[in-house]
Order: sequence, then structure tokens, then C-alpha cells
Amino acid sequence: MNQELLSFLTEAVKAASGEGRLIDERELAEASSRHFSETVEILPSQVREALASADPKQIGRFDGAEVRRYYDRSQMADSYAETLNLIEEGNTPRMIAETVRTNARVYPRPTMIDEFRGAPYKLNPEELTVICAKLAEDDGEYSDIERVDASNGDSYLYSTSHLSTPRAQYLAEWESVEQLENQ
Repeated sequence: MNQELLSFLTEAVKAASGEGRLIDERELAEASSRHFSETVEILPSQVREALASADPKQIGRFDGAEVRRYYDRSQMADSYAETLNLIEEGNTPRMIAETVRTNARVYPRPTMIDEFRGAPYKLNPEELTVICAKLAEDDGEYSDIERVDASNGDSYLYSTSHLSTPRAQYLAEWESVEQLENQ
């Protein structure tokens, strides 16, 4: 049954990733139990054991505080999966900071604060304002996160570890104002 279980699990992970979500070991255990028989209970530990033999180039995972989550790398980028995991863990400040750092490092660009109001973040404006203010004022774990505003009032966050203040200001202005004027 191990190969059958592994096959079922990898397909379930792929399907969840295709829907744009992570799937945790508890959900996989329940789905496996239903699939193989209502009388056979598949435990989360059996899911972990079976997926330990999956190709790590195909199946990615995150160890959360309470549960392990999986995703299919052919269906979902690692960075997007990491964002979803941080959302699931409920650590909104860290999720915002890591997104900002990734955008500054990889692209390099500041992140418009309003992006966090849309999917997959779906933060309400009040919560977002409070969290972003705390991040920009933090002298500890988030000391590299700063805020910059474009001349039209759009607000951005950036990481000083990856962008200088003048560069972040220029890019924010370009994205919010100048690019629109040049169309």
C-alpha cells in the first residue's frame, strides 16, 4: 500500500497546489482514509512517512508550528508557497517582511502596501496600516524594513538590506506616477 498511498498523496498535493493552496498532513490523512476505505484510518504520521520518500524536486514542504504543509513545485513557486505558509501560520508581520525582502532582493523593487489587501494576503486596511507602521518603526527583527511614499500618496515598503533609500524612492515614484504618465 505504500506506493499506492504515495501516488494518492502526490496527486492530492498536486491538485491542492493547482487550486493555489497548500495542503497539510491532517487533510491528507483524512482524504487518504476516505479514499482507501472508511475502515482504514491513515494517520498524519503515515502521511509524513510516505511523503518522505517523494522526490523533493516535486514535493515541497513546510514544518509549521502544529502541522506540516505540502505543495507541488510544478504547480506553485517556492516563494508563493512560503507566503501561503506564513499566512497559514498567522504571522502577518513576518509574512509582510519576508515578501518585502524577497521583492527587494529578487526583482529589485519596493512593495506597494496595498498589494497586501488583495489575494492571497487579504488583509483589511486597518490591520495593514497598523502592521506596516510597526514594521517601519521596528529596531529588531524588522529593522531593515522601511517605508517610502510616491508623490501621488501610494505607500511602499522596502528592505534596506537590498535597496538604498534613493533607489526605493525612485522605483516607487516610477511605478506609481511616472510609468503612468509615459503611457
